[in-house]
Amino acid sequence: MSVVHQPLRHTHMPRGEDMYAAVYQLGNATVMIDDSYIRNRDPEKFEFDNEQVIEAAWSIIDELIEAGEEV
Repeated sequence: MSVVHQPLRHTHMPRGEDMYAAVYQLGNATVMIDDSYIRNRDPEKFEFDNEQVIEAAWSIIDELIEAGEEV
């Protein structure tokens, strides 16, 4: 009985070449940067996400200032 499970092999289902922003060959590995999620986003949702990131970043900065860290 084996306690260690073998990982399932990843299979990639390409949806077309236009979905890749960049493709890099690093030795035996191929790195494909897929930007279709960002390109297909609703502009209102994209703006909402940006606002959340900005709010989170300022919260971190405020916490650092309260802790006496130099920012």
